[in-house]
Amino acid sequence: DNDDWIFELKLDGMRALTIKNNDKLEMLTRNDRSLIDRFPTLAAALRDLQADTAVLDGEIVALDEKGHSHFELIQPRIHLSRARDIAEADERIPVYYYAFDLLYVNGFDLRHLPLEHRKSILRKLIPADGGWIRFTDHIESRGKDFFDAVSSHKLEGIVAKHKRSQIGRAHV
Repeated sequence: DNDDWIFELKLDGMRALTIKNNDKLEMLTRNDRSLIDRFPTLAAALRDLQADTAVLDGEIVALDEKGHSHFELIQPRIHLSRARDIAEADERIPVYYYAFDLLYVNGFDLRHLPLEHRKSILRKLIPADGGWIRFTDHIESRGKDFFDAVSSHKLEGIVAKHKRSQIGRAHV
């Protein structure tokens, strides 16, 4: 518990950096592999974000019937390459993009801003309709209670982040 920290639910999926530059879109893995063709529904939704340019950090997840993310649910989609197989998987195994950070938007580099401010701007960018793109919400200060709740529901875990953390320019 600490007023300087926020706590997010740890999602069990694929980390993806999304770069939107007008009509061009890229979703990259940690190894700089493109995911854009593998997740066409997400790509379409990300293109529709109300920003000309943006860089988002997030997680691509598949959810079970309780709304919990599980990597094994998304695993069958990871290595598909044929357009027909990808289209069928997109119907059978829907995935969502949970954005947890915003690094750049409409000409403004946000990396120097504290995390709490970047998340505030991100919250305004993500539609609140619970669609394909979702905001990764957080709990402030009360990490112990949040951890206990997550543990009791047998979820993946939590991630603690300092509210005022910034991102060095060399990391993006």
